[in-house]
Amino acid sequence: MATLMNTTAVDATKGSIYFTPTPTTHAFSRLLGALAGYVEAERDIDHVDAWNPAFLEWQRDAARSRDHVLSLLDLIRNASPVRVEDRPLKRMALLTRMMIESERADEFAQLHGLLDIFPDLFQCSGRGAIVSRVNQMLATARDRLWDIAGLQEYLDVARADDEDAAVAPLSLAM
Repeated sequence: MATLMNTTAVDATKGSIYFTPTPTTHAFSRLLGALAGYVEAERDIDHVDAWNPAFLEWQRDAARSRDHVLSLLDLIRNASPVRVEDRPLKRMALLTRMMIESERADEFAQLHGLLDIFPDLFQCSGRGAIVSRVNQMLATARDRLWDIAGLQEYLDVARADDEDAAVAPLSLAM
């Protein structure tokens, strides 16, 4: 006679109580540190003379930081999502790349505004350790995007666009 025995744990269908990194979450964690370094490197060169050779190494550091951030963004973009919680991270990485590479202030502002227009795309719903950790990473990324928005490089682009807009009607009227 056979004995009935459960071979599946009772809580097997429940979410994990532990956060286990995926290639996307691992790369995104590294990206958060790299973004902080990028912001600091850009802030270092905000108020220095760009043509002064004494600050040439600072400019190289900023360029290396930017390249490192872009390479991590590529890594995240190319990683296949392992679980549903990887998708908002990939969306945030795509948005971050587009913001960093934007050349016009209106484009930058429109991209940055997507965080408020579509908040559900940039967060995970549900409960549990994985959702909490991913939402924490996304909140930190939002903070870094606000830091990037305050960089002189992007503020200068906004001012240049404003000046062009102010000059354009005058030149058209003549």
